Amino acid sequence: MRGLSALGHDVTVAALREHDARGRFGAPLGVPVITAPPRAWPQGLRSLGYARDLARLGRRARRARFDLVWERASARCDVGGGLARHAGVPHLLEVNAPLSLERGEDPGEGARLARADRVIAVSPWLGRWAESHGAREVRVVPNGTDVVAVDRDAARRTLGLNGTILVHHGSLGAWHGLDHLPRILEAVPEVRLVVVGEGDVPAHPRVSVLPFQDAAQLAQVLCAADVAVVPTPDLAPPWLDPLKIHDCRAAGLPVVGSVHPATRLADRQVPLLDPSAWRRAVLELAGAPRHVRERPWSAVCDEALRGINAR
Repeated sequence: MRGLSALGHDVTVAALREHDARGRFGAPLGVPVITAPPRAWPQGLRSLGYARDLARLGRRARRARFDLVWERASARCDVGGGLARHAGVPHLLEVNAPLSLERGEDPGEGARLARADRVIAVSPWLGRWAESHGAREVRVVPNGTDVVAVDRDAARRTLGLNGTILVHHGSLGAWHGLDHLPRILEAVPEVRLVVVGEGDVPAHPRVSVLPFQDAAQLAQVLCAADVAVVPTPDLAPPWLDPLKIHDCRAAGLPVVGSVHPATRLADRQVPLLDPSAWRRAVLELAGAPRHVRERPWSAVCDEALRGINAR
C-alpha cells in the first residue's frame, strides 16, 4: 500500500478482516478498507463458509471504482480475478509461495495463474514455477524494504556497540538456521552476534537478543553491525525472497549466506557446514567498504506495474 501510494495511486484495500497480527490494514495511510468479516461456520461447513465469505467480500468490493486489481494470491481465493473480469480491468496476481506445495493442495491454483493478466513472482524459482503452471505473463519482482540507512557511528553510540558485530534478524522460524549460529560464532571468536526477533535463539555467551524492531529501529541495528549472517538450511523452501536480505542491503550491511536459492542476493554464499568458509567471508566483509542498495516498496510497485495497460 505504501509503495502504491508513494507513486501517486489511489488505493482501496479489500480483505476479509480489517486487521491481522501485524496491525490494522490501511491505518498508517488512511486508505479505504472494504471488509467482510468471516462468520463462525460449523466444522463441517468451513470450506463452504469460506467460499461464501469470499463471495460476500467480492460483492462489496464491486461497489468501489478501480482501474486495476492487484491481488496477493491466497488459497482457494479468486476474489481479485473475479473483480477484474467483472470490471474489465487488468488483474495483477502477486505470488509469494506455491500454495499447492506449501499447503498440500489448492484446487484452482493453475486456473487462477492462467487467467491473470500478469503474475508477479518474488523470486526466480517462483517465476519458473508460475510459467510451468500456465501463467501467461510472469514478471520476477523481488521484495522491498522500509529500512533507510542512518549514520553508522551515531547508531553504534546509541546502541552502545563496539568491536565487530554480526547480526541476524527476522521472524526466526525453523527454516532460518538458528541452530547453526553457535558454530559460526565458534569459528569467529573475535565477534559478537546480535539477534533481532522473537524465537528460540540458542544460548551463547556472545549472543545478545533484541525484540522485534520497527523499520527505523532496525535500521539503527543494521547500520551499527558489521556483517549479517543468514545460515539458511536445506529445509528452507527454494522460493523464498527473504525480507532480511533487502533490509541489510538498504542499510549498506554486507550479507554472508549459506548456499541456497533464498540467499542469492547475499554478498557471499558459503557452504552451511564449513566453519572456515564462514570465518573467511565474515572477516573479509567486515573490513570491506559499505554500499547502500536501496529498494523501497515504491520501486517494487513501479517494476510490477510497468507496461500494464488499463482497458
